[in-house]
Amino acid sequence: MMWLIYLFLIIASIILLSRRYLGWFISKLLARQFGWKSVKLNGIGLFRIQNVKIVICNGFSVEIHGLRLSSSFVNQEQRKPIMFEAADLRVESELSLIQNAAKENEVKTSNKLSPEKQARIMQWIQYVGAKVHTSNIVLLDALPGCLLHITFDNLCLETYLEREGLQLELKCKLIQSKLFLRKKIDALLLDISLAGSASVDVAEGSGKLKKFSVNLGNPRIIVYDGIIDYINNHTIHKVKNEALSESTKDPALIRLLRRTPNINFDIDKLSIQFIASLNVPHPRRLSLNLQTLKTTVDTSLQTASIQFTDCKITDNSADSHFHCLQFLATVISQVPAPAPPGMALPSSVYQASVHIFTPFIVMYQHDLSWWINYGRGSQFSKFFGRKSSFEDDFSNQNIVIEKTFEEFNNIDAVPRIIIDSELTDFQCQLRNSDSKTVVFGIDLATLVADHLMEEVEFGVESLWCHHADGGVINERLALDPTKHAWGTTVAIGAGLAKFVKYRGNKQLCIQLDECQFEWEEEVITLIVDFVQSIRSQKMESPEEFDIIDKTLVNSDSWDSVDTLSSRNQLNDFLIQLSAKKLDCFFTAKRAAFLAFSVENLKVESSTSASAFLMMIEDIKFVQGELRPDTITYIPSNWYQMSSELQKTHFIEPCGGCQKITIRFVNNVSSREFVTHFESSVELVWSPLAYVVFYEVFRKIREISKTLSTPYKINRKLSTRLLLTIVSDHPVDFGFRLPRNHFMRWVVPSIQLVKVDTVINISAPTFLLEMDNHIILNLESPRIQRLAADSRMDMGRQEFRELQNRTNKLWWFHADTFQIVFPFKYDFSSAYEEVINSVKWIKLVHHHKPKKFTADSPLPSDLRITFKTASLQMNDDPFEVQLQTIYEVMADEVFERERRRQILEEKILEILKENPLFPKSKIDALYQKLAIKDAQIYVDRIRQVQQPLHRQLFLWTLKDFQLNAFADDSLHGKENVIAFMQHVNPESYLNGEGMEFSTMWLRAVELDVAESKMQFRDYPLPYSDIKEAYFFGFVAAAEHHAGDRSIRHEYIELPKPWGLYQINRNMCPLKFYYDLQCEITSLHATYGPCWEPVLSFISLCWNYVNAPSRDPSPPLPFWDKIRLLLHGKFLMLCKKLTTSMLASVDPYNETELMDILWENFGFEWISGQFRIQTDVDFFIRTASKYDDSRLLHIPSLKWGINLEWICSGSSHDHHSATPVAPTKLPEYSTNIEHDSYRSFRSSHLDVSMNVEVKAPPEFSPSSNDFPQMVLFANTVKWFDFMKNTLTMVNRPIKRGSLFGLPHIKKQQLSRHLKHLNFSANVPRCMITYWMSFSPSSHGCRLFCENLLVTWGTHLQIIHNDDIEDIQRRPQTAWKTSFFSVQLENAQMQLYGANRQPEMDKINITHENHRAFFLGFSRLSYLNSDDTTEHFLDTSDLHCAAKHRLTIHDLRASWTTENRDSCLAIMEGFQKAHLLKKVLSNDAMKILDFSQSQENLKSARQQQQQQQHLPASVSKSPSRATRASTDGRPPLHSTISSNFDDGGASSLLWKLVGSMVDDQVAYSENTLERPDESLNGVALSKKNDVVQHNWQIDLLHSQVMLIGCEKEGFVLMTADHASLSNKVHTPVWRNAQLLLKKSWTASLSGMQYFAPLVIKNATIKREHFRFVSRKIIQKQADDATASDKIASYSNSGEAVGGCIIGKTRLRYRNDEDNLTGIREYQLQRVGSRCSCQMFFITFSDILNIEKFERLFIPKMNETADDVLQKREDVDCFTLKHNMLEISTNSEQYQILLDIVNHLVLFVDPKKKQSEENRRRLWFKLAKISKEEVRYSIEQMQCDLRECVAIIRSLERQAFFLNRQQNGGAGTHQMVEEFENLKKEIEDSKARQLALIDNLAMTISCYKEREMEEKSEIHRLHALQDDEQPLISRRFEVCFEDATWRLTENDGQISITGNFSLANPMTARIDNSGEHCVELGSIKVDNLIPDSKYKEVLAKLPNPQAGNSDRTPVLRVICRELAPVGGICVKEHFEVNILPQVTQITYR
Repeated sequence: MMWLIYLFLIIASIILLSRRYLGWFISKLLARQFGWKSVKLNGIGLFRIQNVKIVICNGFSVEIHGLRLSSSFVNQEQRKPIMFEAADLRVESELSLIQNAAKENEVKTSNKLSPEKQARIMQWIQYVGAKVHTSNIVLLDALPGCLLHITFDNLCLETYLEREGLQLELKCKLIQSKLFLRKKIDALLLDISLAGSASVDVAEGSGKLKKFSVNLGNPRIIVYDGIIDYINNHTIHKVKNEALSESTKDPALIRLLRRTPNINFDIDKLSIQFIASLNVPHPRRLSLNLQTLKTTVDTSLQTASIQFTDCKITDNSADSHFHCLQFLATVISQVPAPAPPGMALPSSVYQASVHIFTPFIVMYQHDLSWWINYGRGSQFSKFFGRKSSFEDDFSNQNIVIEKTFEEFNNIDAVPRIIIDSELTDFQCQLRNSDSKTVVFGIDLATLVADHLMEEVEFGVESLWCHHADGGVINERLALDPTKHAWGTTVAIGAGLAKFVKYRGNKQLCIQLDECQFEWEEEVITLIVDFVQSIRSQKMESPEEFDIIDKTLVNSDSWDSVDTLSSRNQLNDFLIQLSAKKLDCFFTAKRAAFLAFSVENLKVESSTSASAFLMMIEDIKFVQGELRPDTITYIPSNWYQMSSELQKTHFIEPCGGCQKITIRFVNNVSSREFVTHFESSVELVWSPLAYVVFYEVFRKIREISKTLSTPYKINRKLSTRLLLTIVSDHPVDFGFRLPRNHFMRWVVPSIQLVKVDTVINISAPTFLLEMDNHIILNLESPRIQRLAADSRMDMGRQEFRELQNRTNKLWWFHADTFQIVFPFKYDFSSAYEEVINSVKWIKLVHHHKPKKFTADSPLPSDLRITFKTASLQMNDDPFEVQLQTIYEVMADEVFERERRRQILEEKILEILKENPLFPKSKIDALYQKLAIKDAQIYVDRIRQVQQPLHRQLFLWTLKDFQLNAFADDSLHGKENVIAFMQHVNPESYLNGEGMEFSTMWLRAVELDVAESKMQFRDYPLPYSDIKEAYFFGFVAAAEHHAGDRSIRHEYIELPKPWGLYQINRNMCPLKFYYDLQCEITSLHATYGPCWEPVLSFISLCWNYVNAPSRDPSPPLPFWDKIRLLLHGKFLMLCKKLTTSMLASVDPYNETELMDILWENFGFEWISGQFRIQTDVDFFIRTASKYDDSRLLHIPSLKWGINLEWICSGSSHDHHSATPVAPTKLPEYSTNIEHDSYRSFRSSHLDVSMNVEVKAPPEFSPSSNDFPQMVLFANTVKWFDFMKNTLTMVNRPIKRGSLFGLPHIKKQQLSRHLKHLNFSANVPRCMITYWMSFSPSSHGCRLFCENLLVTWGTHLQIIHNDDIEDIQRRPQTAWKTSFFSVQLENAQMQLYGANRQPEMDKINITHENHRAFFLGFSRLSYLNSDDTTEHFLDTSDLHCAAKHRLTIHDLRASWTTENRDSCLAIMEGFQKAHLLKKVLSNDAMKILDFSQSQENLKSARQQQQQQQHLPASVSKSPSRATRASTDGRPPLHSTISSNFDDGGASSLLWKLVGSMVDDQVAYSENTLERPDESLNGVALSKKNDVVQHNWQIDLLHSQVMLIGCEKEGFVLMTADHASLSNKVHTPVWRNAQLLLKKSWTASLSGMQYFAPLVIKNATIKREHFRFVSRKIIQKQADDATASDKIASYSNSGEAVGGCIIGKTRLRYRNDEDNLTGIREYQLQRVGSRCSCQMFFITFSDILNIEKFERLFIPKMNETADDVLQKREDVDCFTLKHNMLEISTNSEQYQILLDIVNHLVLFVDPKKKQSEENRRRLWFKLAKISKEEVRYSIEQMQCDLRECVAIIRSLERQAFFLNRQQNGGAGTHQMVEEFENLKKEIEDSKARQLALIDNLAMTISCYKEREMEEKSEIHRLHALQDDEQPLISRRFEVCFEDATWRLTENDGQISITGNFSLANPMTARIDNSGEHCVELGSIKVDNLIPDSKYKEVLAKLPNPQAGNSDRTPVLRVICRELAPVGGICVKEHFEVNILPQVTQITYR
């Protein structure tokens, strides 16, 4: 060390010696050595220099003050031997001058030291140190325009030599640095202050740095925002290099690690502050504080780390802050991984790890908003809007930016850095001004990536976000994957994301597990507010958006990606997302939620393919209510919970799907979106779920609008969208309606395709379920939306009123359309909820209807097509099961009988083999069979006791097609109202003042191939339509009448939504139409037996369409039609068939009446019907009368006018508005409310007009005119049909017992009040046949003109309540007037030998042998002037009810006609008798316990009621019964006056009148009549109760033809009057008989007979009646010429002749009558008058029909009994004066006519009376009980016989049908003949049973009445001894003159007979006769004879002129034949003395 001392001393000496020149020398030396510009040293001392100034270059100078040299040897404070100290160091520089000097003095030098020198320096430098007390560094233009000022305090530099190298230490007590902006005052940009030390280790030998350590204490960095303006105003240039060095290829971090020794940075309490003061009112300071910061770099280990603790970021003016507990980042070198194929192995691999522990952020919205707004200031926007932080200029650089992969593989491998970061326990709180907080947290997050970011992997564990209270700080949330806590917005159990970039392709894979997301409006709103705070509030201009648009189009559009060039560049970006156990919850208003859970979610997107793919597995949906007070979470496995647990959590599943695939492809030409459901889909809609969805959707839309740009960015995307939704598995859409109703839509698969505006939806089937009931079923449904359709356009051309030629179209198609309404399912309630839900959705969406104007968008056309459509209502399962059980029971009866027969056959076989087979075993077999039968029956019943479904009503349509056209001419309110006024002009419509909630108008076309309606399983359809086509215009309008017509429905949701009020319009939807229809065939069927079904359908329909909520009484269907339907309807049907069932069995398809309407034209307008058609009536019955045409009416015109009587206008339906039940007017509290009071019809008046027009080519022989054909069986069938129509149907399920209110159903028949009918028929023909056989008896009526006028009104007869029994009021049709007029009518009778010519009908022939009667005109009048009730017996001159006037009557009475009439009447009698004897009241006996006075008082009360009005009058029969025995009202058919007002139809009145005029016979023999005529006395008694008929005949003539003699007698009368009266019933032998009388008065009578009979050519069939001139009475004239003319053709004297005309025939051809020949008729009877009396007494079998008659008491004395013997059937003929002139042949003709026509008695009557008498004696010997039992047995036998006959006829019918069908065999023919024979035998047995039963009942009643009267038992034997009188004939002539002439008509010489008071009486049909002559005189007409009187009475002087003793009396009585020999019991002849004067001459 000494040499150092010496050296130091030498140097000091030299310095001291050369002190003067030393400073200058050193300055020059240093300047030269270092190339400085100048060096100046001042104040050089021994160990110090006072001032040193060094000018390195222009602009760079260094000044040192107080530079000293010190040593540790002399100063203990120093630690180095050589220590340089400077008191002050100043450095000034100007970078601009330095840079210029550097360019000028740039020299290439190399000052590299050798290793030896470096070692030597390191050896010396360890003893050297430096210390600067203060230091100031001023750098001008360090940054352009800036001043940088740096100060150091106590800066000390020390060196230490270690074994491995040199260590340098630099310490500084304080370092301050400030950056100022020049030329501005207080323009501070940066302020830095710190204290610390630095240590550098240099390697020995190489001189490289080994370690670099820095320790800083309390560093403080303040950055002012003025630096931003500085950066914006100045440009920093980047140093340009010619080429990239190899070292720059590596990342900067790698280069630092390679070139830098070990580096250690230790910083304590670091503070970085940013002061914002520009453009703000109050500056704010943002601070970053770090407690410790440690950085370590190890070059040897190639590791680096940085760590800081307790990091805080605060704002001095806000509460927002950030805190991080610890941050650690390390870089470690690792062994490189194997390189991918084709890639070079990297030189090294570094692992960079980052760990962040417990970061915590609290961010307030206003703080974030302030800083972001501050950052969006002009200085920051300019700063961040710069193109680059540096102004790069690469134009002159040859740098390859992109290289191909081949070139990239050839370059050297670069180091690879793997970044591994980890975040632990992260939490972020976002708060707003209302202290609402959202907390984000991450328990663990990792990031692994390389430095090129080619492989990035990010993982997270327990990421969560939830809503917390404002006071919550540093809250931690523990995630539980088994449940979801409400308020947790995000909860991710684990997540992993991986990004890979390989060869230009990019791939991003994301995988999530156990994720939970919750949409909470407050959280989302808060986040959005934060986002809004981040976003720029300054709206960009459209030009800026255009620039952005162009930028996006050029860089980010799909078109730029999906190109060939881009694909060739392999720049595909593939994104893959996978999530497991994903739960998403959407809450609304913290009251309800909607969530879905996904088990597995996969998403894949590729830019090269421009495709997006998503696959969802096992997704489930749920909805529920939020109850945060009680339930704070929801289990994650909610879909596996039981229903009870789901209810406790208030959740309901909403469906799900196992797998869904979604694909989106964007091509150049189109965009394609495909959704494929690869498993069954189930979704459930509910109001709660929908409102949650709507709230979420609305909020999302608001957020999107908030976050969206104000100007749209025009992206170049394809406008063509291909949307496809496919599901090959069932799809189930459920709708949970508000009030416990559930609706489902189910399809097995579905496909939806949308191409632009074209939509196509199809599925194999579609099911609509309501509450687990299948309501709608569609097969192959398809829905299409087309832009246009050629078929619809062609259909538009058919409507010339339409303006548009084409329109868009919606097409609904299905192969099968089926609607089924289950029994008793309340579909109306469910449908009501559907409508309420739809309206509720509109209410939620705040939908307001738009005005319907012509400018409104035109709706699409509509087409609906179904191959098969059906509407079905199911029947009651209970009734179905009952019917099934009944069918099984009926079948089991036959099966049981069959098994019994089989057993009997087996037993017979066993007995044949073993005759000794024991009987006990046989009985055991039968017992076992009975047990087996019972078991089989029970088993069969159990099998059928299963729920069965049967249709109650089925409506089927085939090939249904509906086209509805919308058009501008039909669009808008004005057009629709104009149409409504056009089709309904009767109703006033205020279009401007009325509002409508629904209104539309369409042109429609409806085409149906077949339409059929059926009830249950009935064989006949209710309606069957073939090929129907409708076209026209239809409008619909729903009036909005006001608030009273609005009812309210409510839907309740949880709070805060509460109760929604839905307004429902109660006004119905009305239809206005102008339609036309063409139908090929229509068949409608109705039957009274279907009434129960119709009523049941009406009840069931109330479940489908609920009645109106209006509290008014329900409207009947006719008023509903008037209210809802308005317009004009035209129909043309080629064949219309209406059928009426005539059976009580609804399954009967053979008994019905068909009405065939051909070419049926129908027009329906308001209140009017018009019909024009051809009508045929057919009777369908299972007999040989099947398909017989009853009536034929061609060219029928039928007009019906309906007049509805209302309190207001019947057409003002607009004023009829319903009222809600809660809004009734005040007056409705006192009276019953009726909203339809003024519109409701009180009654209906109908006026009908029928007109039949003759065909154009009218001819007398034409067959095309109205015709009616009746058979006797047809009349019976009509009776059967009448019973069917009047049947009482079984009650329907109504009333409280069945839970249905009993609402009285009004009937249209009771609603009719007045009915007027008129008919005009130009020609008609009516034919009646006894049977279908060719030889049957019958008649035929022809008429040239028929005019019918009928007026009637309805009477309602109320019943008196009897014993609290309420009976239904009866209806009675009262005829106001009834008139019939016939012209040129003719009737023909046919018998076995006379049948009509079927092909030739000519009604002009009156000489046909079948002619019966004819007339020129007939007038019938039934007026209401007559009383409706019985007459008083004292009134004998009352007006008749029925008045008949016949003009020019022509009749022919022959034996053939007589036999035909008797046969026809017998048929009617048998049919009527069959009905009476089988009736339930056939054996009813009258109760005469009341006194005669009570009967009279009852009758007086009845007569008093005649004068009461019809509305309050009660039926007399009802009054009588109410006062007597209280029996129910009974219907009477004796006449129209006997019933309750004429309720029966006119047909049955006529039939009843005809069949009641029967004759009862008796064996009682009357005594000789007295002088008075019995017939006159009986008819003139004061016992008339009704004047029924009054018949007037004008100019009538009757031809009488006998059977033994040829010729005829023609009887004419100028006027004839017939009256029919009904008398009081009488008693005869305890038998009550009904008395009727016919009285005839004829005036101007004449008798004609042919003059010559023998060899005459006159035949009856060629005869023509005389003219009216001969019949009319001529005026009297006493001239002689007139007396002569009396015997000529024009005279009227007896014996005179008239000239008649007859047709001639040739060649015996009766059909060819060509000539006319005259003949003579002689007047055999002069003009005279005649009276005839016919009285009948008929037995009363139906007692109840005549209870209203005055019934007398039975006789109690013997005199009365003898008097009543005269009450027998009697016919009396009385002539006052008669002049007769006949020859012998004419006399024989008269006798023939009298014997065979007048006095003819049916031989069957006598046999009938004998049989009755024998039966009476037989029944008298047995008891009444036995008689009654025998009657009941015979009734059963008769009913069985009738049933057998009917069954045999049906068998024959079906067998005959089978034969006619071509399947007949010989066996069938024999079977048919056997059936015919069996039918004939059964009919004969039936007739015998009828006669026997009728006589038995009559005898039984007679016996009953005898027991009630003692007098009859006393005189029973006397009555038996005397013969019974059954009929009396009386003929009386007061004065008769009989002239006998020769055969040629000349006066004979025999003389003239004069008879006075001649009388002939025939007592009965047993052979008793009585003839009396009062006087007789025979004059001799021979001229000049001696005696003029040939025979005269001998005068009796004693008697004088008062002697009235008959001249002649002959009495003859015959007994019954004995052995065939007639026995005369009595023969008596009494003759008075006579004078006879005869000469030989």
